Amino acid sequence: MTPMKIQLALDFTQLGSAIDAARKAAVWVDMIEAGTPLIKACGMQSVSRLKEAFPGKKIVADMKTADVGFLEAGMAASAGADFMTVMGAAPNACIEESLRGCRKYGIELLADTIGVGDVFKRARELKSLGVTNLILHRGIDEAGGCGALLSCVSRIKRETAMNIWVAGGMNEETALMAKDSGVDVIIVGRHITASGNPSAAAKALSEKVRG
Repeated sequence: MTPMKIQLALDFTQLGSAIDAARKAAVWVDMIEAGTPLIKACGMQSVSRLKEAFPGKKIVADMKTADVGFLEAGMAASAGADFMTVMGAAPNACIEESLRGCRKYGIELLADTIGVGDVFKRARELKSLGVTNLILHRGIDEAGGCGALLSCVSRIKRETAMNIWVAGGMNEETALMAKDSGVDVIIVGRHITASGNPSAAAKALSEKVRG
């Protein structure tokens, strides 16, 4: 079985602060995400700067694309991203255009289920469109964490064979639950970046799920 990976979410509005936090935690994570607030505040240079600073890490551009999917896939790729995100609730045409762009430019697509009502139905639909990577996501503005989403993982994997990311208030306890559920990648933000000691928090989480 492939070990579960850790993606560090940088939901900052200052690029320097984001890079500083990432430098402290990078050795303990597999992927680094330019969060949506970071991209909106600093533009696509945030993706480029992260790729320059961490050339050995996969970089995710959390663009949450809802339209002009082909165009935004090109933007993500040009900035050095390895992955971009699209809203799972976006029109099918946007999903298809995002996939077309990702294939043309050699990056991967992640479909984010934030705002999706029936995640099982939408997962099957996304799979039929060609999506292979799915983020089960409980947003910061929503009540509760990602615990309830973990109960969906085994069924979605069984029905779609997709790679599953999980995001939303992830901590050491829910990370272990995610590992047991068969999640491929956990997305961890504030548990590391707002901890006061990102290096220690990332190290503890990594050792917990990989030990």
